[in-house]
Amino acid sequence: MGLSQYRGALLMMMAVLVLAASIPIINAIVHSPSAVEAYSELWALGPNHTIAEFPLQMKVDEEGKIILGVRNRLNYPANYLLKVKFRNEDQPLPDGTKNEPSPLPSLNEFRFSLENGETWETWLNFTISDALFSTESCLVKTIIINDAPLSVNLASSLNPVKKGFYYQLFFELWLYDSGIENFRYHGRFVSIWLNLIQ
Repeated sequence: MGLSQYRGALLMMMAVLVLAASIPIINAIVHSPSAVEAYSELWALGPNHTIAEFPLQMKVDEEGKIILGVRNRLNYPANYLLKVKFRNEDQPLPDGTKNEPSPLPSLNEFRFSLENGETWETWLNFTISDALFSTESCLVKTIIINDAPLSVNLASSLNPVKKGFYYQLFFELWLYDSGIENFRYHGRFVSIWLNLIQ
């Protein structure tokens, strides 16, 4: 065996040793909690935990039921605030590019704490209890959320394409920030559309 063959074999053994020595380091990086993406899950589902039963078309005084849920995957315990908001098609949703919440007021709020990996779910029952209709507009005066009547006085124009009066219930997730000692918008929201009919 010549000198160049010994050199090649030596380089090959060194490469194998370096690779073998780096496996525990690579394994620790891949399996460390900080390498796992930290996030919070947020969902709104119909009564049977699917989107198939969403109350998409509603009459006045008809009750809608949905399940709201959050799962903590932040790798630490967290305090949450879930804000319930109501809008027509012209009003703003949260801004995903600026990570800002909708400026609309919340109608209801849920506060809860979750350990990492823990799940929270609750029922949200709602009814449009008072609305005025004309040929071109609808004015929702009162919505009842979990037995609490709330005055909204929110008008919607007839959508000429979809031929309906569309409103949206949406749910913003906020997370407690100990740095500011308050909740801040967590960049997540879910929503359901409602076509209100007479």
